[in-house]
Amino acid sequence: MQWNSEDFAALAANNRATQQKCYVEFSPILYTTIWKICGNKETANDLLHDSFIAIFKNVSQYNQNYSFISWLKRIAINNTFNHLKRQKTTLKVVEQLEHDSHESFIEPNTNPLDKLLFILPPEHRMVIWMSIVEQYTHKEISEITGRSESYSKSIVARSLVKLRNTNEVKLNVAY
Repeated sequence: MQWNSEDFAALAANNRATQQKCYVEFSPILYTTIWKICGNKETANDLLHDSFIAIFKNVSQYNQNYSFISWLKRIAINNTFNHLKRQKTTLKVVEQLEHDSHESFIEPNTNPLDKLLFILPPEHRMVIWMSIVEQYTHKEISEITGRSESYSKSIVARSLVKLRNTNEVKLNVAY
């Protein structure tokens, strides 16, 4: 679905129908991104909610010359990263997610890639996700994380070595 200047104006004016349209269209994408980084269903739901509050509050700052979904993901990733910095928790590998039949989101499954990613600490998983899956540059990652570009490059290199050497799941990861 295409978003036009009238949609952005309606979002900026706190139009509930347009906010709902935005939420329905983009929440599955943002939820998956958040969940892949934090690894916890309840936390991902909370962060999704917080991300949409930030989106609706700051939509007037969006530059329509750039991709709207990229702007949304950046807000969601920033919220998730800030949460991880506050929590400083270590998450375990997720074996199986329970599927709530009333939930409209498509839960990420525990395929081999998910199992590999959840071996990593949350902050490292986030950098890997942003670099490899979301295709952020190291400069963009450094801006989001507040760390240097070399930090991002180092995390990617060390994490890929760790993932290649794991005996839990065999998967070729090339970078």
